[in-house]
Amino acid sequence: MQMRPRSFWGTFVLSAPTAGLAFSTASALMLAALRRTAIGEVFGESQALVAGCAFGLFFGLFMGWKFRSITTSVRFDGDLEVFLSRLALHLAEVGYHPEFPIGRVFTFRPDFAAGLMAGRLTIAFENERATIVGPITTVHRLIDVLAVRRDSRVASTTAGE
Repeated sequence: MQMRPRSFWGTFVLSAPTAGLAFSTASALMLAALRRTAIGEVFGESQALVAGCAFGLFFGLFMGWKFRSITTSVRFDGDLEVFLSRLALHLAEVGYHPEFPIGRVFTFRPDFAAGLMAGRLTIAFENERATIVGPITTVHRLIDVLAVRRDSRVASTTAGE
């Protein structure tokens, strides 16, 4: 089963313009309030736009690195139902909740507390192997908590690198 994770650049493109626009608007509002002028006059100046572009660039780079998705494959020993219950319990603790499964593919979506940019976690089961696609921090934490061993023949891959 082939699932494509969200790459560094995909995350960057989603987060940088949004953050830049929000920051430049906030900067323009703040400068307009400090100068006691109309926001249109301040927005026309380059200070708010430069600040927004710089913030958006750095925020996008950080978010792209921190929330990029990876694909990894792990083996699990024993019963699929036991593995799935441990998985669902841990994911519920960190704010991920199951959506409707499609066959042997399970998708977990984050709630608001888990993070706006966290992204969905998808797990596909084939024989005694689980392929996990999701945000790098969540996937690594999940593997550590479940104490599953990585399959030595299938290495973790990071999208876009």
